[in-house]
Formats: sequence, structure tokens, C-alpha cells
Amino acid sequence: MLSIMELKHSKNIDESFDKWQKLLQNLPTHEEQDRFLRQFYNAFKHNEHVKVERVPKATSSTLIKIYETLIKRDAERIFAEFIDKSKVYNQLIEPEKYDVAPLMLALVDLERIGAASSYTFLLYLFSNKTDLQNEEVLLKTVQLFCKYYLRRNITDTPNTRDLDAINAELIDRCEQYKKGNGGKIGYEIIEQTLLKGRGKPSDVNSFKEYLSDNLFYYNEGMARYVLAKLDETAHSREYNPDLWSRNEKGLYVWTVEHVFPQGENIPTDWVEMIAHGDKKKAQEIQEELVHSLGNLTLNGYNSKLSNYSFGKKQYRFEANILGHKIKIGYQNGMALNNIDFDVLGMKYSLATAPKWGEEMIRARNEIMVNVVLRLFAFEGEVIEEIR
Repeated sequence: MLSIMELKHSKNIDESFDKWQKLLQNLPTHEEQDRFLRQFYNAFKHNEHVKVERVPKATSSTLIKIYETLIKRDAERIFAEFIDKSKVYNQLIEPEKYDVAPLMLALVDLERIGAASSYTFLLYLFSNKTDLQNEEVLLKTVQLFCKYYLRRNITDTPNTRDLDAINAELIDRCEQYKKGNGGKIGYEIIEQTLLKGRGKPSDVNSFKEYLSDNLFYYNEGMARYVLAKLDETAHSREYNPDLWSRNEKGLYVWTVEHVFPQGENIPTDWVEMIAHGDKKKAQEIQEELVHSLGNLTLNGYNSKLSNYSFGKKQYRFEANILGHKIKIGYQNGMALNNIDFDVLGMKYSLATAPKWGEEMIRARNEIMVNVVLRLFAFEGEVIEEIR
């Protein structure tokens, strides 16, 4: 991949070193620099002063040609645009720096989902704020993208290789829309193009099927994100754990915990509880359900729960620095552990269940999947209520 610092040494750029340094302040990493260069061109190539003949799309292999051409054409203008657009881009990649809630919160979510490819269109949209029909267009678009890219990342539809073309279609449609609507961009054209154009996502039934399966096995990142969002539905002033905090090594403090252990050697007490002593049956249940949402939670003391029996995982305590015992097991008060589910007419949760078996996992999984579907459904999609 080509970074800005590597591009700096190509012909016609050396004298503009100071301007490159301003650019670097907004683009901290080589990966972000390379992505910005590609996405800048792809976002604004519809403008004549940016377009380079016979280069329909920026790729790592075409960057030198593109930017040597643009700088030779009008260095002062292109550098001014670089610096201006890099400030906009910085808002997308470091949204926590901007106190513009709820837009900032939506951008943080988009970042956590892993939707960097969407920044091409968002760079275009955020750079054209004066062309928007109203202030809600930005927020509604980012929220739409959160739903879209979560579904895309879980179902792998549309394919990754099509994302650049999907962004290009969105920009083209917005440019066309402006011509017939007083130069303004409306949310409806963005929604319609994204959900019904070449990037049409999987339908809600397919989304449900993927969510209901062993989600953690297929996509650990999205499983962790979904678990965090489920817990966040109960956050308040009194209850608001930072599920995205990291330790001094940059690792998440809160990690995904498997209730029924995922290891190949299933502990004897678990074989007894979940399959009445039938090891083969326990292995079958493990293979089918161990990585499903219904068998997952988040915990800040994962290594201290390990392969303990279910009862020990529920009641586990840890002495703090003052010698007081704190709950680190499933009865720690976490909302995720208190999601109610029904088994044979009885209400349970991970914190209150007397045992953990196949029927518990399936019932909890169904409830959790249903809540995720309602949180991330597109406008007009019908989600069946579970009673």
C-alpha cells in the first residue's frame, strides 16, 4: 500500500512538504493516509479539476499517476482541497474528538462495525453540507449505514469487491438528484439507492438466519459488537459500563465469554449438566450452539471464569484492593446477563437460571436475535415479536 509519505517523494511534490505535514496531522496512520488518497479521488472524481483521464477509480497502483497529474495541473488548489477534506475525513476516523452527539455516537458505531469503505460516500456527503435538504440528512445517513454495514458484514452481501462501485453509484445518484431538486440532496435518494440499487442487502430473513447461527465462529468482531449493543439498550446514568475500554496493551477489557465452554475437552460437570453424562451428545450441542449469541456474554474477568461449572460462573467473586468481595460472575448486575427468556413457561436469565442446557441457550438466543433485528431493521421491515 502507498502512504502519503511515500507519495511525497515523487516528482513535483517535494516543495510542498509543509502542506503534507498539515495533512498528516489529520491522518495519523499509513493505512488511513493510503485510504484517504484513494477515497478522496473516488469521492470527487465527478469534478473536472479532480478527474484524471482514463483513470475511472483510484487504486494503490494508480495513486502516483493521479496525484502527480493533479499537482501538476494546479498544485495550490489540490493541496488546499487535500487539507480541507482531510479535516472532514478526520471527523470520520476519530469521531470521539467531536462533541456533536448524536452524530458523533453514530460515527463511533460505524467505526466499531468496521465500515471504512463507507467513508468514500461520507467524505462526499460531509463535504457538501450546504447542499443537503436539511440537517437531519447526515445523521439519518450514518444511522442507515450502521444498519447496512452490520448486515453486510454478517451476511457478506453485497460482496466486499462491490463496495467501491456501490459508493460510486451513491455519489452519481446524488449528483443527478441535485440537478432536479434545486441543487439539494435528500435522504430519500440515499436510502433508495443503497437499499434497492446494486448494493441491495440481504433480506431480513437471511439476516435473522445468520444472526441465529454460530455468529462468534463466523465473525468475532460483529458478535462482540452485537453483544455490546444489546447491553447498551439498558444503559442509563446509573448503569453505563464502558464496554469498549482498552487496557495498557490496547486490548479490550471486556471480552466475549462462552457460558458453555468452547474447548475441545468438555469438563465432566458440563457433560453431566448439558447432556446427562453423554459426552457425544455434549459435543453435538457444543458444535451446534457454543458460538451462538444465546451462549455468549461479555465479561471483564474472562480468564477467571474459564471452564468452571455453571454455578461457579454465576456466583464467582473476586476480592478488590480493599479486601471487599465483588461479583465477577453472571450475577454481576450486567444487563446482558439479565435478559429474560422463557423455558416451559418459566422466566430465566443467565444470572438466575438453575442450570445451563440446550433449551436455555436456544431460548436466550431467540430473544437476543429478535432484539438485534428490531434494533437494526430497515424502515418498513416487519420483525415478529417473541412473547
